[in-house]
Amino acid sequence: MLALQKTLKTNILIAILGFILIESLLLAVLKLTIRKLEAMVVEERSELAQKNAELEEDIQIRKQVEEEKACLITDLQQALDEVKTLGGLLPICGYCKKIRDDSGYWNRLENYIELHTTARFSHGICDDCMEKYFPGAK
Repeated sequence: MLALQKTLKTNILIAILGFILIESLLLAVLKLTIRKLEAMVVEERSELAQKNAELEEDIQIRKQVEEEKACLITDLQQALDEVKTLGGLLPICGYCKKIRDDSGYWNRLENYIELHTTARFSHGICDDCMEKYFPGAK
């Protein structure tokens, strides 16, 4: 009976050692798997951070483009508000170059253009007129 008890105790010890060995192996496999998963998480986080940086840069570029677009629209609207255009046929005297307005009055070309546009005139004398009206004054 004593030999049977010894054999039983030995078998129990062998079984316990087998369970401990299996548990150790499972723990090692689990630790290895955890390391692999952690490495994958680090890699994915890195990729996500890079993509986020790219997206933030794209957003900044789009915001800048939108601001520039808004400024251009404002500038164009202001320019459009300031523009006065002449259109159609203008009745002009073939000799004195006065222009007839809608009321039938003849106006100097400069006055008519200043009245109907934002253009302003500064007067000078061209070379031909300088020679014609002030010969030798050059």
